[in-house]
Amino acid sequence: MDFKELDDFLHSYTDHEREYLTKKKMSNEEIAYTPRKSNLKIFDFKKTSRFLSVTEHNHEYIEMNYVYSGEIKQVINNTEILLKKNDLIILDTQVRHSIAPPGKNDILLAFRFSKKYFTKIFFKDFNPDNPISDFLLKSLFESQKYNRYLFFPIQDEFELICILKLLVIELIEHEKTDESIYNHYITIIFEKLLKYYEKALVSNKESSKTKDTKLYFDILSFIEENHQNVTVKSMSQILNYSPNYLSSLIKKITGKNFSQLICEIRLKKAIILLESTNLPISEICEEVGFSNQNTFYTMFEKQFHTTPKKYRNMNKHN
Repeated sequence: MDFKELDDFLHSYTDHEREYLTKKKMSNEEIAYTPRKSNLKIFDFKKTSRFLSVTEHNHEYIEMNYVYSGEIKQVINNTEILLKKNDLIILDTQVRHSIAPPGKNDILLAFRFSKKYFTKIFFKDFNPDNPISDFLLKSLFESQKYNRYLFFPIQDEFELICILKLLVIELIEHEKTDESIYNHYITIIFEKLLKYYEKALVSNKESSKTKDTKLYFDILSFIEENHQNVTVKSMSQILNYSPNYLSSLIKKITGKNFSQLICEIRLKKAIILLESTNLPISEICEEVGFSNQNTFYTMFEKQFHTTPKKYRNMNKHN
């Protein structure tokens, strides 16, 4: 299959799309689809159906959406975003989003990655010390719901677009394709996206979405690295913001105030220690930055609806 044949294939109607068109013509009403809970094992790919809307939903996997042609209107975390041809967006786990009904020429390709894909396959060949893998690693922990996305307008990235098309051809043509082939394509795609991200920051021509992404990383990375004793004042001095402005900025870009955010990050660290060590819970409480053990127990039970001891007993074998 060459690129022309790929284009013809993606623009041709699927049986589902013909069915939607018939129903829409008969009822003259918008058809909506509500995704069910997915049993995604490792990785999958699909061309999303045209002519029907997708209601607001979230999921436990990371999703990469690529606009092959036309434009796609999504609402992500209550914000409407218009994606145009050759825009690419990566959605974090648990992000709430919906899709308006695409038209005849509006083709969206969805690549879905389970947590296991990144922990068992992807990161062994990928440098974890960069913004994209930082995003992906944070996405693996359900207890830390940042509700983020990464946006890439890659219209001028000819090589990256070609690699995306080659990946799609590989997935379409070979039902039982060699996993190593598409894993290599995916690794190259993420490396290209990283270079694009870094280039945008250096050129200082990044979009507002890219700037928001950088702010996410700056603020969240600082809190992660200094979670034991970080304060708004100490962080404002490092990031060169006033404490009041930084507090409002944190609320704006994360949807949480500073106290909520630092509590969630400390609880995430506690989860890791409960699952991977034999440290006494009192030491874990101190290690992650809670000065009061009663506060730790209260916040843990509020977040996870169980005690730290019960959580450890249920999850340590994993």
